[in-house]
Amino acid sequence: MIQAPTVLWNAEHHWISFAFQGGRAGQQGALDWLRFLGSIAGQAAWVLPWIWLPLVWVFVLAVKRGRGQALDWYLACLALPTLLLFTLVALWSPIGRHFHWQAPGYLLLMPLAGRLLDRTLASRRRWGRTWLYGSVAASLLTFLLAGGHLVSGWFTPLLPPNWAKEDDTRELIDWTPLAEALAAEGLLDQPKLFLVTNRWHQTGKLDAAVEGRLPVFCLCADPRNLAFGRDQSLHVGDDAVIVANPEFLRDPGWLYGRFFASIEPWREVVLGRSGRPEIRMQLWWARGFKGGVPMPYGP
Repeated sequence: MIQAPTVLWNAEHHWISFAFQGGRAGQQGALDWLRFLGSIAGQAAWVLPWIWLPLVWVFVLAVKRGRGQALDWYLACLALPTLLLFTLVALWSPIGRHFHWQAPGYLLLMPLAGRLLDRTLASRRRWGRTWLYGSVAASLLTFLLAGGHLVSGWFTPLLPPNWAKEDDTRELIDWTPLAEALAAEGLLDQPKLFLVTNRWHQTGKLDAAVEGRLPVFCLCADPRNLAFGRDQSLHVGDDAVIVANPEFLRDPGWLYGRFFASIEPWREVVLGRSGRPEIRMQLWWARGFKGGVPMPYGP
């Protein structure tokens, strides 16, 4: 019953969610064993290695003991499909850094790891206490260093420029300066104005920054759920501000030129952490929307 709305919505929309996710996992290519090993290493890093190893150990033990240990066998069987499927996918499909896909499988193994630790501590074995204290210390240190970087970006200047652009923590950079720039020009709440990006994740960040005061469209080949949020035909004739990250879209004219009467550069807005510029967003004026931007799905 919990999944009923999802199933009903998909039934009315050509099963788009299943087609999209299945398409991501079904990309064909030569078997890449290095990518497969990288997926396993990525899972260990995401879960934290000192926690990942005990989880793998209790899983192996549960499988080895078989049905004789009913609870262990049950949890191992529940975890196996998620762990196996989403790890094997990396063999033939470039799924990127989606190491969280296997997370539900590891979560199911937590009770087994907890029981192992409890029995080890009860038997007063030294390695159990050593692992517990070491794990707590390593986790606190990791959270302190990673949390500090998430907030301040202190590690970014130490990276080569190309590596810095691949830093996923940049997704946590505050986009409020963009909303402030639009507000300073008196553009928020304009009835005949909308915003455009060409990346689905940027659309969400921009929409959060302007707090719904202007409609935000992801006019691109991969809009995800945003394709169903708003109907572009309702804004034919309106003007738009195109918000573009030059790393993904240096000149929006080639992408949107035929859908607007004119597109011209406007200004730059710098985003960053701790006063350090990290992303230079380019804003463009797009006049006279003609509509008809091709979308893979949606209204």
